[in-house]
Amino acid sequence: MREERVRILTDFVQANLLADRGRRVTPYTRLLRDGMVDSMGLVLLAAFVEERFNVRLEDADLRNGGAETIADIAALIDARG
Repeated sequence: MREERVRILTDFVQANLLADRGRRVTPYTRLLRDGMVDSMGLVLLAAFVEERFNVRLEDADLRNGGAETIADIAALIDARG
């Protein structure tokens, strides 16, 4: 199931949040630090996670690097789901 979550998250980021559609995201791409997603994109991603997986990402997760990569987010979903 974790691989499916990673795929769903990757597809969402790739389709909805990237400013440069030519770039590719992996589960270990640092979304904010590598400039793939801006802070508003992280907010949209958190809203998607809550809607799709019924798991809330806390502000602290987003600010403190706990949700820096798709793999991090999938791990949080697994831990809280």
